[in-house]
Amino acid sequence: MLALAVAACGGDDDGGGEDAGGDGIDSGVVVLPDGGTLLPDGNVIPTPDAGEGFDGGGGGEDAGEPGVDAATEPPDGGAMGCVPASCAGRYYACGDCLDNDGDGEVDAEDPDCLGACDNNEGGYDLGIPGGEVGRCDRDCYYDTNQGAGNDGCEWDQRCDPTLAEVTNCRGSGSATCDPVDGELCEMTCASITPNGCDCFGCCELPARSGNFVFLGTQDMDGNPTCTLDDVEDPERCHPCEPVDGFCYNECGRCELCLGRGPEDLPDDCFPPPPEDAGMPDAGPEPDGGFPDAGPEPDAGTEIPTCDDGRQACGVPGLPECPTDYYCLTGCCTLFF
Repeated sequence: MLALAVAACGGDDDGGGEDAGGDGIDSGVVVLPDGGTLLPDGNVIPTPDAGEGFDGGGGGEDAGEPGVDAATEPPDGGAMGCVPASCAGRYYACGDCLDNDGDGEVDAEDPDCLGACDNNEGGYDLGIPGGEVGRCDRDCYYDTNQGAGNDGCEWDQRCDPTLAEVTNCRGSGSATCDPVDGELCEMTCASITPNGCDCFGCCELPARSGNFVFLGTQDMDGNPTCTLDDVEDPERCHPCEPVDGFCYNECGRCELCLGRGPEDLPDDCFPPPPEDAGMPDAGPEPDGGFPDAGPEPDAGTEIPTCDDGRQACGVPGLPECPTDYYCLTGCCTLFF
């Protein structure tokens, strides 16, 4: 799972980093059971399927034409300094470097964006085909399909006693309360799950508040209702309990998380600014002493890092992610 360890973050809840990120992915390329390839950085290249295709589907009303083919030129006219991020070969609203909902926030800087596969900057419904969230059986919330699908993540909302009391999801058969293929689910979904969330769209909002809500909450007519502005309204963002284990990516004290930017982090999570060396010294001072070199740098501080080796991002002073990588709660992430 992704974690941004800022400053001297330790391995417990006070430090974020290690606990929130787990042990990461072993090095080397691994061939998955479905023929896909697991890369050393934790990303997965799926098995090509020439017959499946991907049309982008109907995004939110602000998204414009859904899905721009990534094989063509990346979207033009985007925000200065923004790098387009693709999802399964398409550019969606949260990866096109445009302010699609007119709130002054673009893509990864928009707190309503969940990743490159999100075609809705105005709320937590992804707004893409396969993003239909009315069913009880779920798989990874953050990819291009959310029904019981191809990532080994299969779970039923009826297994959550808190959510089951308020959800109007459509169930069929018995409820599946454990991932069908836990190893595959961990490899495919954990890397694209934001800090503060589990694989299935149950997230702690506001960050580190202890209040967990289901991002895909719908009203009785099937309309999505949950946005960052509504997370404390249980009617619009239903309460839920995160799935324990690898599927839950905890929000650490010094981590960027869903709904939490660098401006919200404690001051001691950041390294001190570099000392100004000034002009070169001409030699000893007249009294025979030596110039004061100033305080020694704090050896205990660290630059921001991601615990699985990915490029850190989202904090002032860090470089932008490479093209097609999305800055997901502090780590550059590739969405397949």
